[in-house]
Amino acid sequence: MPTDFVIIGAGVIGSTAAFYLSNHPNVSSTSITFIKASTSGAAQGASGKAGGLVAKWAYPKALAEVSFKEHMRLAERFDGERKWGWRYVSAGEWVGRGRDPALPSPSHNDLKDMKKTGLPEDLRWISETMTDKYVPIASPGDTAQVHPYLFTTNILDVAVEKGVRFVQGAVTSLDIVSGHVRGVRYIPHGSMEDVYLPSDCVILAAGAWSQALLPSLNISGLCGHSIVIRTPRALPADAISPYALFTSISLPPRGGASPRVV
Repeated sequence: MPTDFVIIGAGVIGSTAAFYLSNHPNVSSTSITFIKASTSGAAQGASGKAGGLVAKWAYPKALAEVSFKEHMRLAERFDGERKWGWRYVSAGEWVGRGRDPALPSPSHNDLKDMKKTGLPEDLRWISETMTDKYVPIASPGDTAQVHPYLFTTNILDVAVEKGVRFVQGAVTSLDIVSGHVRGVRYIPHGSMEDVYLPSDCVILAAGAWSQALLPSLNISGLCGHSIVIRTPRALPADAISPYALFTSISLPPRGGASPRVV
């Protein structure tokens, strides 16, 4: 087993790698150093802004089932319900239409005469008048959700408590000789000079930035958008029922959109 680990990247992959390494039975004879570039903390990219969906039915199936069980175990062991919002949700496909905000809202009579669309009774934050179809896509208990930022940062905190060394700095290069890694160079925050850190195992988990350190990797960034809608504090806790929706929204005359709503 390697004796000096360096983990580059402060997203969910790097943080969980630090967590599992720090819980390895042979960890007493190793050193684990976690290097993050952001001065704002961990999970500043996609790992802190995704929807946090955890599903048995996700792809690839074998990995999804293992992941779901592990999320359940971690939530039970570390009080995930309180610390990172672990909860079970329902999942469904929603097909409907958008509404021009300049037009008046549907009247009560329109709602009363609306045909049944399959929309669940507790899914009250979706307009039935704009719903064409709702179809459940998973059995109860097969879909859950975590707050991605809180999950990532809490798991990293556990790793640090177990002895992982936490370093803030920007990695500039990998020291690779004859196909074997020997160490990394990084510039600590607040310094102008780089530091050499010996290592016989480097875990590169820098996402779309990984190729900057290892050009042979076939990794590129994919632009996406996350919109967070914060509900009023006075809203009752059960006002927004726990659903993950895979939508298909018609937006005439401009076309349509298919955002995921979780």
